[in-house]
Amino acid sequence: MPTTTLYDSDAGNKETQPRNGGVFSGIVVDNCEGAMQGKVLLRLPSLNTQVWARLISTGGGSNVGLFKAPPPGTEVLVTFLGDNPEDAYLLGGLFNNNDKPPIDKPTDLQTRTVLRTGVAPSSGVPPVAGHTIDLDDADQTVTITTSTEQQVRLSPEKIEISATGGTVKITLDLTQQSISIDAPLSINLTAQGSIKLQAANVEINGTAMTKITGGIVMIN
Repeated sequence: MPTTTLYDSDAGNKETQPRNGGVFSGIVVDNCEGAMQGKVLLRLPSLNTQVWARLISTGGGSNVGLFKAPPPGTEVLVTFLGDNPEDAYLLGGLFNNNDKPPIDKPTDLQTRTVLRTGVAPSSGVPPVAGHTIDLDDADQTVTITTSTEQQVRLSPEKIEISATGGTVKITLDLTQQSISIDAPLSINLTAQGSIKLQAANVEINGTAMTKITGGIVMIN
């Protein structure tokens, strides 16, 4: 991969040199070509140049660690190791007037921790719906939502698993000590061995038809 020189040492313009461990605002230009080396290409407006920067990863190592390359158009913060213009490091992404935090209102900053993936329309590339993990300390809930609206929500009162915007749902109600399975069309239970239902009272109600079949049917 070619390396773009950050500045010309013979040009005599010392204002363009990274020095004293300074940090710079940059814009992501390319996050694909250097992805397998953990690098992204940045444009540094204040230095009027481009540079490849290494991503910093939590727990990063050989095939391990948290990996997320910011999409093109994202504003980021970059620094240089030992003021070396060929040794740049991307410290993290920056929110601004166009790129907002993934929260609904300012007070959420006090009580919510949100991890959201995807590509926003403002990034300059086709938007991609992402997944969300939402930790809400005020409501005492943990919610995991996929880009296609499958969701798992944990609260002090309930554990809910839902699909397609909640039309199919399994609810464990800790207050009522009950389990509910809701589906608009059908529910199928299949086992290679046996299925056993046991309770003090059992009620079967078919509003249109009730059918019981078997090799041997015993009712006692």
